[in-house]
Amino acid sequence: MSFKKFLKLLPKIIFPLLIVLITGYLCFKNYTPGTYLIGWDSLHPEFNFPEAFRRVLEGVWRGDQGVGAIAAHSHMADWPRIVILWIESLIIPTSLLRYSYIFLCLILGPLGVYRLMKSIMLGVTRAGEPQGRGSELVSRWKGPGAGERQDPDVVAGPVGSSSRPTFLAAAAGARRDSLRFRHPLCVELAAFLAALFYLLNLGTLQQFFVPFEMFPTQFAFLPWLILFVIKIFRQGRKWDYIAFALLTILASPQAYAATLWYAYFGALSVFVFVYFILGPSKKIFKKGLSLIVLTLLLNLYWILPNIYSVIYQSATVINANINLLFTPEAYLRNLGYEGLRYVLIQKNFLFDWRAFNYSTNQFTDLMFTWNRWLSVGGVLPTLYVLAGISVFGAILSIIRKDRIGVSILAVALYSLFFLAGGKYINFQNLHFPGGSIFAEALRMPFTKFSIIFELTLSVFFGYFFFVITSFTKLKFLKAFLEILLLLAVPSALIFTTLPMFYGNLISPIVRRNLPGEYKKVFSWFNSNAQGRVTVLPEINLWGWDYHSWHYEGSGFISFGLSDPLLVRDFDRWSSNNEDFYTQSSFALYANNPQAFINTLKKYQVEYVLLDESLINAGGSDAISYIPQIKNILDTSPDISKKAQFGFMTIYKVNIPEGEVSAPASFNKYNADLTYSEIDPLYPQGTYIEDSSSTTYPFINFDGRGDVKISASDTGTSSAQVKFVNTATNSTAAFDIQNPIINDLRQGGGQKEAVNCDLYKVGSVGKELTGKGILYTADGGGVSCDNLDYPDLKYSQSFVIRVSGQNLKGRSLKIYLFNWYTGQPVLQELLPNGNFDNYYFVYSQNLQGGGYSLNLETRSFVGVPSENLLTKVEIYPVNYGLLSGLEEGPVGSELTANFIAVTGVRKYLGWIYKVDTKGSGLIQLGQGYDNGWVALQLPFNVFHLSFLKHVKVDSWANGWIVPQSQIPDSGSRVLIIYLPQFLEWEGALVGVFVFLALVFRRQKNS
Repeated sequence: MSFKKFLKLLPKIIFPLLIVLITGYLCFKNYTPGTYLIGWDSLHPEFNFPEAFRRVLEGVWRGDQGVGAIAAHSHMADWPRIVILWIESLIIPTSLLRYSYIFLCLILGPLGVYRLMKSIMLGVTRAGEPQGRGSELVSRWKGPGAGERQDPDVVAGPVGSSSRPTFLAAAAGARRDSLRFRHPLCVELAAFLAALFYLLNLGTLQQFFVPFEMFPTQFAFLPWLILFVIKIFRQGRKWDYIAFALLTILASPQAYAATLWYAYFGALSVFVFVYFILGPSKKIFKKGLSLIVLTLLLNLYWILPNIYSVIYQSATVINANINLLFTPEAYLRNLGYEGLRYVLIQKNFLFDWRAFNYSTNQFTDLMFTWNRWLSVGGVLPTLYVLAGISVFGAILSIIRKDRIGVSILAVALYSLFFLAGGKYINFQNLHFPGGSIFAEALRMPFTKFSIIFELTLSVFFGYFFFVITSFTKLKFLKAFLEILLLLAVPSALIFTTLPMFYGNLISPIVRRNLPGEYKKVFSWFNSNAQGRVTVLPEINLWGWDYHSWHYEGSGFISFGLSDPLLVRDFDRWSSNNEDFYTQSSFALYANNPQAFINTLKKYQVEYVLLDESLINAGGSDAISYIPQIKNILDTSPDISKKAQFGFMTIYKVNIPEGEVSAPASFNKYNADLTYSEIDPLYPQGTYIEDSSSTTYPFINFDGRGDVKISASDTGTSSAQVKFVNTATNSTAAFDIQNPIINDLRQGGGQKEAVNCDLYKVGSVGKELTGKGILYTADGGGVSCDNLDYPDLKYSQSFVIRVSGQNLKGRSLKIYLFNWYTGQPVLQELLPNGNFDNYYFVYSQNLQGGGYSLNLETRSFVGVPSENLLTKVEIYPVNYGLLSGLEEGPVGSELTANFIAVTGVRKYLGWIYKVDTKGSGLIQLGQGYDNGWVALQLPFNVFHLSFLKHVKVDSWANGWIVPQSQIPDSGSRVLIIYLPQFLEWEGALVGVFVFLALVFRRQKNS
């Protein structure tokens, strides 16, 4: 190779090498040897690869999530990443596996932008493509109808040339079907700067600071996917389609949270549509349609289950207590960062988040280092200058009528609509079918659309420098400008993100040593008989754990076990999971050990895993109730200790029934106990729900249920509190006696406004009005107040009424604390606008009394809050009397069960073949779902007759098996989860489509 050729080749080598070196250095600085990348939200198939593959294969019903739930997350889409990690596990230690994938994504993303920018700027066409009148170096459109009469992206003369374009290859005397093109330095430099911008910005920082696999996956593969979309539009070779298909498959882990993939699919559709509109032709239409259809078909294996989940599970997700409390707050946190001044520099809510500091035993800014760095003079102005360059690049693409550039601009506007649209469209107040789940999915638009927007900014950033260097014709001036850009722009990018290079791209709080106790626990469970496991203590409802060994996150134990695991993080996906913890927690803190044991048995919990490293972050550990839990577990005759590993203890619960069983007898009731804190029916024996049996309309008073509470004016002698069950059309009313009433017009609580934000940021106010107390908060301040009720007895059930008006921002949040346990027995976010809400508080088996009602008005960055509290009243009621009210047939219907389960064979995790003798009720210990069906064998495939499906003990599946037609003979029942076939059918379609791509013949041009 001549020296001259080497010099021409050098830029093609040096710039990709620089990208790898810079990203490699960041990986090195953000890795702590010997630690696991664990914490926050994280996925860990490396803890148990066989189980990870099983869960992917049987991904529709998540039997591992507590009592079981429909897959709300598309876990099956994570299979390519699991395969990669499994292969890596053969040569690298387990602790390094998650690091390796995150680092791989960090490297692939900028390299993809580099290749994408080169493709956009050079417009390379394949040899042998029909040659017509070319465009300039950057593809351009000449108006509707002009697009495809010529190849839109053929390389021609220099940008800005006024002469008619000619082909470089033809000018060199080369054959027309063997084109070769030059790669000017300005192209390499612009592509490098675009890649560096994609790497070094606040958006990338927030995707990797506390990484969650789906976001780095999209970061890595999005530019490569768009690259091959462009290649297909320009050339459409067989191997371009295959490469696009492979990339689509490898990128599928981004669909773990389906909304992220749908955001990508929307961006892809926008790009394809606009590209077609700018130069309509039959050829481009077919290619664009093939790309859309190919993307859908290759992802059908998780899309079909996800559609099923949205149809049948969305109400559960929306009504989960965690989401009811968190979703409005998450939306408002994002809303404060939806101004263009934040969107352009990609700064969002993570900069305002708090994490627990174990050294100081209090919560501090998650991104303290970065908040401090952004306050350094020159950092923010530089960020805005860099963002401004991208904006100018977008304008240049319009001026120059760049077809690809304008198509990418359309994608930028699409993502910008969601990133900045919250100020103009209240996603939390959408009133149309499916609007609630749409709002739930878009509670954090930044997490769904920021990477897409980041890619478009990067493209226009490089585009700007490409144009200005291309217009410079004097060689010495061009060389000077290129050197200046090579020094100045990377320096500015590094300056704005300097903490990344000191180990603050990935937060130190997610680089932790994993205690050996967990590995021993995983080993013990995986070598013993399987059974449902619950983790104690249950400190709060958030599904967010804090451990004394400095872990903070949504949990990781489920990845190491093959057993179903009950943890609060799974409350969001099944009301049955939430019910277990609601009922067990109430029993525990109400000093009712027998009710606690009954709850374990009711939900078929075979093991209790006591993890004494769980702490109450920032508060007293007395709320964890570990001594009380130990006392119950150690003294109960139904529970025995099986193993102990340091701070981890495993207990076995005596559960006589198997996963498929037949009770000796059962009751029939008409009662809905979903979300109830108490189940007064289970102590009487197994029961099924039957609308024709004895009705108990007033045993469940959760606000999400059918019972609505109201009260007349307490100022009259005939004041009553009324209970109405809207499902059964039942009413009960009682005179209000000895109410506790706060005259809020005269004040109450603290004398002055109290800002309970840890750092006292922002401002708060408290003002007496003619109607009540007005609470205000602004700038991140939190106005807190409390009303004390020292004489309110724990043995007394009561209704608490809270009335007022939300005038601005987040509504009033209330906590009712029990002084004895320190636990909030009530935690509610009142609705927006006017509110007049009633909450039922059950009696507890505790001596004495004392409650505090805490009132919180919280503001966020850019979102002030105002709440007017006009009424707080407490009405004592008799729960025993209410729960005993019956309608319909008098007394419960006890039914003898004349069936025995003589054998059970389980295939995979969702098929059971059950041998029975007699007739009656059989029960499956999986969460009730209509997707579970049972048939008697043998059956006629042309006329399926399903057994009657009933709900058992308010959560499990049951079926009524009729008597066999042959006397004294047994019968065989097949229990199956039908929606699982959606995944397998979609997978077969994907395999067929991919093989069809591989084996199809390439059409001759």
